[in-house]
Order: sequence, then structure tokens, then C-alpha cells
Amino acid sequence: MQREVLYDPIHGIISFSSREKRVIDHPFVQRLRFIRQLGLKFLVYPGAVHDRFGHALGAMHLAGLVWSALDEKHEVWRRLPPSTRKKLFERFRFAALLHDLGHGPFSHASEALMPRLDQLAIPKHWYERWRSSAQATHEDYGALLLFTLSREPENVFTPAEAQDIASLLHKAILPSVEWRRLFRTEAEAKGYHRFLRRLISGELDVDRMDYLLRDAHFTGVPYGKYDLPWLLQTMSAVVRQGCPSLVLHERGLRTFEDFLLARYHMFLQVYFHRTTAIFEHYVERAIREGEIAVSIPSDPYAYAELRDSGVLEAMFQAGKDPRHRWSRLLLERQPMRLILATEGRDQNVEGRVRRVKSALAAAGIKSVQRLAHRALSEPRLRLGASGIFIQKRFLDRLTLEPLEKVSTLLQKYNQQIYRQYLYVWPEDYERACGALHKVKGLR
Repeated sequence: MQREVLYDPIHGIISFSSREKRVIDHPFVQRLRFIRQLGLKFLVYPGAVHDRFGHALGAMHLAGLVWSALDEKHEVWRRLPPSTRKKLFERFRFAALLHDLGHGPFSHASEALMPRLDQLAIPKHWYERWRSSAQATHEDYGALLLFTLSREPENVFTPAEAQDIASLLHKAILPSVEWRRLFRTEAEAKGYHRFLRRLISGELDVDRMDYLLRDAHFTGVPYGKYDLPWLLQTMSAVVRQGCPSLVLHERGLRTFEDFLLARYHMFLQVYFHRTTAIFEHYVERAIREGEIAVSIPSDPYAYAELRDSGVLEAMFQAGKDPRHRWSRLLLERQPMRLILATEGRDQNVEGRVRRVKSALAAAGIKSVQRLAHRALSEPRLRLGASGIFIQKRFLDRLTLEPLEKVSTLLQKYNQQIYRQYLYVWPEDYERACGALHKVKGLR
């Protein structure tokens, strides 16, 4: 069967089936061309204008490479009937392609405005536990768009396919009844579902494998690079009691740790950049104070009309009014001055932040505090929780050990990255420095 192809700046040629092309060409997916992958970071890194559409294609491409790598080395797929293999392969590739489907413009700002979950027309039976009063997330909107695709006359997805894809992307959503019928036992159905979901969002997943390389390329920083071909080369799988787990050969351990370290450095240098943190504050304040009108509709087609450009254009128009301070500051690229940056969240750090804020307030200086935190790995990852094992050879025997036990870097970085930034207005900076020089114990 002839496949469609396109060129990608990260992976070279990406190919996809005619059915995948139908999904890629749908307006719900094409809108990702107009949602920037890194939001406002183009104001700091001029090249960071890439979009979520390219990342979606890259993740789908990597899903195919990971599937092939595992298929060549182990029976993880071949032990299943051909019809089941085909359905899993399609769902896995589509889940990788659509994992960011529900993102709104400037993700953090739009997520805070999302309505309650019960306002979205998603089947309640999809959810393991329906949370009607909870605020919707971008994952919920992704599920809404998938459900909508299954109801369109073009039959992009069957209802079961839409639910299965959503369940691989949203931890609260269950796989369909059809998924469970693909396997001989309930345990096998759950095991393969957990395995594929971890390959979409886990310790070593196609999402991270693409965005690290892509974000490093477009920002121009060297931190996010790692040896993708060797990582794929050292991947395999093991099936126990019908449930598969990812395996890395011990020769791939250092490559995995390089991948982990690349992510750590990208968070510190790019994703948590101090200047974009304050620019994001400007957007949030512009929305909160009514300088621009931004609402997040519950209707899927109206939601799919939202673009980054709509928010930016609204801020351009608002910035013409001298009363609209936040819009003007963003468009003129005038960041507040950083007066304090901390890492960690222990009592010493919190005490230091409180003393600085108190000293600034006593001097009549206004400050803005921003928090940036993210788990590099699953917090307090218990032994075996990643579902990844390292294959080692001792004499003539092969052994498997949990990744958490073998990787010293994973043990070290098995924590939250937590940063706090404190800013003052540029005109107050010198006075703020003078006030803080009088505070003991800040150094």
C-alpha cells in the first residue's frame, strides 16, 4: 500500500497511511499548526516558533519506530493475532499523533479558564470515576474532540477507537469493551493497555523523545540532544503472565541517562526560563483584568477555532490603550527585573522567600512571585513502577533488574523540580537591592 510522506526537520522523512492522512487533514488536527509548542518562549528564543502540529507528527513517527524496534527483537506483538496487532498498532500511532489535541492557546493561561467537566459532551461511561464538578483539563478537551470525531459522518473513528485512543492519553478514561475483547484475559488486556500508555506518557515515551530534540533544535540550545538511534537499538520487551514490559539492554543505560539529563537541563534552561515566566504572568493578568476577552467554549467546534494568534492579536489591540498595562508590557517586551530565584521547597528556601517579600513590602516595593514546578520523573518512584527493566548478562545468564534499581541518575533526579522567582519593576530594582542588603541570611 502506497504511503504518504513529508519532510520533517528533526526526523527527515515521515510516512503515514491514507487513513492517518485523513485524520491529519482534519481541522481538529490542523489547528495544531496555530498553537505554538513553547508558547511565549519565542520572545526569548527567536527560533522557538515551532508548533504542536510538527511535534504531533514526530511523536507518531517515533511510535512507529518504537513498535518496529520491539517487533524485531521480541514476540511482544507477534504473540497476538494479526487482527489484534493491526488494531493496537493503529491506536498506538493515533494516540501519539493526537496526544496534544486538546491543548488551547498558551496552554497555562487557557487551562485556568476551562469550564467544569460536566459542561463537556463526553460520555460519562468513558471515565473510571466521573468528576462532574471538577474543572476540565486539556486532556478532557482532547477526549471531547476524539468523541466528536467518532460522531462525524466521515467516520474518522469508530466510538470504540475514539475511547481507546482517549484512554491511552487520559489516565481517568477506561478502554472500550472492544479493547477487552481483543485479548484472552482481563489481565492481558490491562497489561497491554498499560504498556502502550507508558510508551505515550511514561519514563521513556515518544512524547518526550520527540519534544526534547525538537525544542532543542528550534531554540538553538544544545541541552536536549541524546542518541535516539542507539536508544531504539537497545529497546526490547519481555512478557510476563501475558503482560509486557519495556526492556533496555545494559548498553543502553547510559543513553537513557543522557536522555534523562537532557530533559533536566531543558527544564532548567528553557521550560522554566525566568523571562518567559513573567511574560506568562502578563498574559494571565491581561485576561484577569479584562484587557482582553478570552473564553474557553465547551462546544468542540468552537474550541477548535481557538488560536495563539487570536490572543496575541487581542493583546496588540489592547496595548494601544495606555490603560492596558499588561498587554503593552508584553508587546513592548518589557520584563520585570528578577530579584530572587530559588530552587527546592524546604523550610530554608521558604523562609528566605518570606524574608525577601517582607523586606520589599516594608520598603514599599511591589513584587510578583512566580512558581515553576514539574516532576522530572514520577515522584518517589517505587521499585519497578516505571515498568522498564535493564537486561544484564552475568556469565552465561541474562537477568532483568528494575530501572530504578540500576540507574543512579534516575534515583538522583526522582524528584520535583521546583523553582520560585520574585520580580520587581525595573524602576524599583536599585532600591530593592538596597533594601535586601540589610536583610540577614539571604546569601
